[in-house]
Amino acid sequence: MENYGGKRWFINLQEYDKLYLIEHPDPSHMIVYLKRGLNFNDSLRKGYIDAMREEDELVKNTLTAKDNLKSNVLL
Repeated sequence: MENYGGKRWFINLQEYDKLYLIEHPDPSHMIVYLKRGLNFNDSLRKGYIDAMREEDELVKNTLTAKDNLKSNVLL
């Protein structure tokens, strides 16, 4: 797991929550909320919502880029 600055938020977690973070491929979305003092479950929920918004934005931008590429080829 990467070092996300200060460790107080991590030290205060339950052991199974620490394991979840350590084994997660990218826990960065929820770590933002843990550092703000939210509990593990609220951080997990909010982090998931942020990750899904980010994924939706990436998909939308990728589709727009593909459409633009098709339009440019036709010129």
